[in-house]
Amino acid sequence: MMLKSQSHNIIAAMSPFFMASLLAWLAIDWRLTEQEKIPLDFWLTEQTLLPVNPMSAGELERYFDEHNYAWLPPLGATVPPYAVVKLPQDLSTMNDVKRKKALFFRALLPIVLAENKNIRQQRKKVINLMQKKSDLLSVVERDWLNELGLWYRVSGDFNESKVWHELLKRVDEIPAAIVLAQAANESAWGTSRFARLGNNLFGMWTSDEKNGMIPVRRDEGLRHALRVYPDVQASIRSYLRNLNTHRAYRHLRKLRHTARKRGELVSAVKLVAGLRSYSIRGEAYVMEIRSMIR
Repeated sequence: MMLKSQSHNIIAAMSPFFMASLLAWLAIDWRLTEQEKIPLDFWLTEQTLLPVNPMSAGELERYFDEHNYAWLPPLGATVPPYAVVKLPQDLSTMNDVKRKKALFFRALLPIVLAENKNIRQQRKKVINLMQKKSDLLSVVERDWLNELGLWYRVSGDFNESKVWHELLKRVDEIPAAIVLAQAANESAWGTSRFARLGNNLFGMWTSDEKNGMIPVRRDEGLRHALRVYPDVQASIRSYLRNLNTHRAYRHLRKLRHTARKRGELVSAVKLVAGLRSYSIRGEAYVMEIRSMIR
């Protein structure tokens, strides 16, 4: 049985006033302005992942099988660097639910790992620069920090320790288990209209309806839409930025930061507590995602 988040259906049924208030509070509009476009050396996956654009679910499954990439990958296995550009349109027609879910996870996992690796490299560089005195940073290093701060929505003077610490709270990985579980939940295992037509796997909203997909049951007078992404990787990257920057997920970042300070492993099951604001279902949504992870 496929699990599908009811958050969008519930939102669509809200009154225009409440819906407008909710969108104003969440402010989930992740369009990249010219000033927010990050230099290529911030994101290496375009150079390291091989694009795959299958015509069907069967074709993608055969491709993975030919490259000995199964689900679950056995302990010690190497996940191949494939980036599925767009999920197959016929995923919903697969009768074997277990195979369909396995194919969905196989398609997303390499991208999730690659994006987390990029963030890990960014974090390592930030830590290295923190160990230098601020007045010893080169112009190139300062420019890099300013660009990174722009991406992670951290402003301030890097001569101040609080700015460094806030950046470190945000430049950090999201466990793959959370990413996969939310993608499955929000996109109905890649079969929702927004996933199929807009590569939107996480229900990300935008106020720019001209560049988004209009919800079927949107109340009259509202202007919100669902983001449209050029490919799956862009959707995942936008989602990771969302969790790492939006004020609604400060608790998630605090839980992660506390675990880091204690030298503990960052637990996906524990971090899910920070997703209460992702859906108006609140704690019920948290419990559902946590159940999927387990």
